[in-house]
Amino acid sequence: MMSNKKMRQNNSRARRRILENSGWFVAGMLAMALVWLQLGARPGVAADPEGVITAQSFRLVDDNGVVRGVLGFSREEYPMLVLCDNTGNKQAIVCSEPDGPSIYLESADYKPMVIIKAAHDEGPQVFLMGKKPGSVASLSNMTEPTLALSYASDGPMLGLSTNEVQAAMAINGGPGKGEIGLAVKHDVGSLIFMNNGRDNGQLALGVTPRWTSVMAKDGDDSGLTLAVRKNRAPAMELTENGRAVWSALGGGAVDDAEMRGLFGGAGSWLNFDKLFK
Repeated sequence: MMSNKKMRQNNSRARRRILENSGWFVAGMLAMALVWLQLGARPGVAADPEGVITAQSFRLVDDNGVVRGVLGFSREEYPMLVLCDNTGNKQAIVCSEPDGPSIYLESADYKPMVIIKAAHDEGPQVFLMGKKPGSVASLSNMTEPTLALSYASDGPMLGLSTNEVQAAMAINGGPGKGEIGLAVKHDVGSLIFMNNGRDNGQLALGVTPRWTSVMAKDGDDSGLTLAVRKNRAPAMELTENGRAVWSALGGGAVDDAEMRGLFGGAGSWLNFDKLFK
């Protein structure tokens, strides 16, 4: 089962991925804004077979002479379809890009709002862009389904993911705002942890077929750990400034080997990696 450190690392990677995807999306839309269809003839175009019309592009024009749609090629030589509103502004773009087919949708005020992409190397992706910079909802499914919601580039974030061995959820309030993580590992157990996002203060609860455990720590690495093992006595450890000051098993007996296996060594927090083996 992933430790709270690993879950924080996964949260950071999820946030970086959202920001990277946001930047890629905006950059892509800016590039699309610079693209215009090649209307001139190009060499190598065969003559029309009987009953077939061959053209480099088609334009759809309304009664007022406004271009409402264009089918043709971009400057990068990939085919695309552009649909426009009654003022000629782009509203939807369908194109076949080198890394996969894409659909771009813009809102009424011509802001990029939705992208749907089937990336060859990254799997299907959907992005919903808000007007606030960094406000993104993304859904992807390459090796595992993943949903990420971000209010801003440095704001609250919610991430969900699942694969063949576990399902996980991460809630992050932004830098220094704290986070909550939940995970359930198939046939192994479950973990919940919280921290304040500013120092090392945290609370964690783990449940497995062998152990039920609670761990609380403050920013000075002082805390309390309680654990109950199936068909065994309960265990407790107290730490102060990172040092174990007291530990015991139920019944007054102290089993150093058992305590090391449970807590991962004196002065350490609860060793979830060992608990979930």
